[in-house]
Amino acid sequence: MKIKNLKLKILYFEYGFTLLEVILVLAILAIISTISFSYLGGFKTSSELDETAGQIVGKLREAQGKAMTGEDNKKWGVHFDNTGAEPFYDFFSTTNSYASGSTIVETIYLTHLAQGITFTAPTSGQSIDVIFSKITGVPSSAQNIVINLQNSTKTISIETSGRIEVQ
Repeated sequence: MKIKNLKLKILYFEYGFTLLEVILVLAILAIISTISFSYLGGFKTSSELDETAGQIVGKLREAQGKAMTGEDNKKWGVHFDNTGAEPFYDFFSTTNSYASGSTIVETIYLTHLAQGITFTAPTSGQSIDVIFSKITGVPSSAQNIVINLQNSTKTISIETSGRIEVQ
């Protein structure tokens, strides 16, 4: 009978977990979770910056397309403004330029940058206009627009040939 009780006790202990094993598993899960969340945070930052850069490039290409088709017989462009508390970009059409006192025909699309995203170029207190010529669709000058979120940056290059790309 003692042998039977001994077998029952051995079986009982073989199927359970010790406190040490449970603590070890919880510690491993905590480490994996910490690593995963820090990676996920970096991925979110990168995707927000990519999305904003994509929206800006989309508006630049739309302005270029409208200029190339000669829509409304106007110049089309995007104004990047970093002079106020909230940086923004403005998709517009004009007969002249965006400068103060010029005839702005129509502001089509004004967008403030998402929270945390800032312009590095144009620098604080400055603005940049990218105006595309009618029919040719080339900009008046080459420009770089740089957006920043935490430690990540994206540069949008507008070349004098009319090429627009994100770096």
